[in-house]
Amino acid sequence: MRKLLPAVFSIMLLIICPIMAFCSTDAEVTIEVINQTALVNKCFVGDAIITFNNIELYNENVKFSYHIYDEEGNILVFENERIPFSLQGNVATISLNIDFDKYEQLKRKNKFVVKLDLVDEQNIYWFGDNAHINFKPYYIQYDLNTVSIAKQKYGQVIKNQKGILIMNIVFDITIVILFFMYKKKQR
Repeated sequence: MRKLLPAVFSIMLLIICPIMAFCSTDAEVTIEVINQTALVNKCFVGDAIITFNNIELYNENVKFSYHIYDEEGNILVFENERIPFSLQGNVATISLNIDFDKYEQLKRKNKFVVKLDLVDEQNIYWFGDNAHINFKPYYIQYDLNTVSIAKQKYGQVIKNQKGILIMNIVFDITIVILFFMYKKKQR
């Protein structure tokens, strides 16, 4: 058993290292959401973390905003409030409290998608529409159905943290295999 452990951990490292390299992002600018509360009564509350890995893309006229799409990807509301922010290092945090009830286009909608985006008012472009910027926006899937809300929340974790998920699965399988091997050796 003691001879087997180093071999198992070596194999795990050979599997995990390429996975982590594959999952790392080389995006110049990213938006992520933390501390997200449930989407209830057409309201979204959470903190957006904006990271500029290429600081040259930031200027004081870059603002945070969002677009709203229907389930098929058609634009419902493109122009929304523009929220100024300032960087601390290369990161900014914005507290969000978006009330979707104020939009007439959403009054009869129970499902829609919100794309968090940035707009550069100085150079006149949206980060999400600029093909020359490697930008990773954040999408909020809004669905009034409670089961869909839970699915969306866990879906974001799986989507944004694939490397950690894969490492956990590999680790869990390895532990189960080692347990059965240990039990078999005791017989």
